[in-house]
Amino acid sequence: MINNDDIDQIMVAQNTLQSGGVLLYPTETIFGLGCDALQYDAVQKVREMKSRPDNKSFLVLCSSLDQVRKDFELTQAEDEFLSKLWPAPCTVVLRPKHHKLKDLCSESGGLGVRWSSHPLLTKLFEKWDGYLLSTSANLSGESYSDTQGHLESIFKDKVDMIIGLEEHYELMGQRDVVLPSSVIQLEPEFQVFRSGAIDSNELKHHWHNTIS
Repeated sequence: MINNDDIDQIMVAQNTLQSGGVLLYPTETIFGLGCDALQYDAVQKVREMKSRPDNKSFLVLCSSLDQVRKDFELTQAEDEFLSKLWPAPCTVVLRPKHHKLKDLCSESGGLGVRWSSHPLLTKLFEKWDGYLLSTSANLSGESYSDTQGHLESIFKDKVDMIIGLEEHYELMGQRDVVLPSSVIQLEPEFQVFRSGAIDSNELKHHWHNTIS
């Protein structure tokens, strides 16, 4: 349910991203830190905030599969698989078509991309057509925790805006243990980089059904 307060938050979040700011925001899995992925200085702020090594890449959140089709190389099988899967808590490593995204890639040339189903992010992407940098809201080397008060104690004075946190705490008692998104590669062969919210065997099964 999106209310007027959420709409106001989304407008401020849009302005924050456009001005190079950093957000602490919810997804359907865990809270993320992020910024406009195409603003180098903003990306560096997130990296410094997490004390994240330069050789560790980030992933990005997208607004739709159409956006990914425009900016990433997709085989017919990858397109078919993602059209059935997304939006979902599954990040897929793909190869960007354009230089603007290649600065974010790993040494192998891939970049993790995900279309999130969280309603606040859905509304944000209706107002803003960029790519949202996404990394778990924890310091590098430390475990993730979103128990009440923990995220604010670490990031309140570091980020430019926190969105969706109160609603998140209200829902905490209604959920099971939340895992981060699964991270997989489809081509040239199926590979699991991180087990997460969707069972890896289930994803592998769906991929094999797609290509068989």
